[in-house]
Amino acid sequence: LSQTHMEIKVVLKSLFKPTLTAQKVEVRIPTPPNTSGVKIITLKGRAKYKSGENAIVWKLRHMPGMRESQLTADVELLPTTDTTKSKQTARPPISMNFEVPFACSGLKVRYLKVFE
Repeated sequence: LSQTHMEIKVVLKSLFKPTLTAQKVEVRIPTPPNTSGVKIITLKGRAKYKSGENAIVWKLRHMPGMRESQLTADVELLPTTDTTKSKQTARPPISMNFEVPFACSGLKVRYLKVFE
């Protein structure tokens, strides 16, 4: 929005079957090195700014298929002494980790009884 303020909006969509659920979802959103503060708004999961890693880490316990979640962050930046605007810093990519428990055969264990 300006030289000392930017807004980050991330929409996370699960495009797999509604019967499946992603677990341990973690999204890492990189921030510029001159970030001074971050205000995060999300309705699902927990998000934290980690200044040592220059990243916002958004964690969701589970995310059902065919759903979407959104994170919005207002990032305050320290003013830079570099006056040349042509030299922009390269933005690292957003990274993501998750698990989808799924058997290749499509077989699901819904009930298990153990005899001793």
